[in-house]
Amino acid sequence: MGRGGGGGRGPTEPPVNPEDAARQRDAMRDVMNPPDHYVITQTESMIVLTAPDGRTTRLSTDGKKIKDDNTKVERKTKWDGGRLVSEINGLGPSKMTQTFAVDPESHQLRITVQVEGNGRSQARSFTHVYDLDVKK
Repeated sequence: MGRGGGGGRGPTEPPVNPEDAARQRDAMRDVMNPPDHYVITQTESMIVLTAPDGRTTRLSTDGKKIKDDNTKVERKTKWDGGRLVSEINGLGPSKMTQTFAVDPESHQLRITVQVEGNGRSQARSFTHVYDLDVKK
């Protein structure tokens, strides 16, 4: 007796929808290899990062979870001193944390992604540095 269903991830899991898988890959790329430029909008309880292609990342700064219905990625974000820390779930088996920190002297935003290790891989950390666009 075969597993049936074809394309599933296990005997009891449904087949993976190719469109959902593509959205998940795009979400992973946005975290691990973000765009060169962001437009950042801040309200009292939300920060929205918009990439040049129009894709957005919403961060609720009050610690409430936000789930993206398209990618199934869930973020829980809160302020930790002067840093914004976002725990990311749904992008793989390892826990991911994305930290946003502004250096007021250099006018730079540093986005650091930490990926915890699991039985098959080691912990990793990536930092992306953005300069402030100065309007003239």
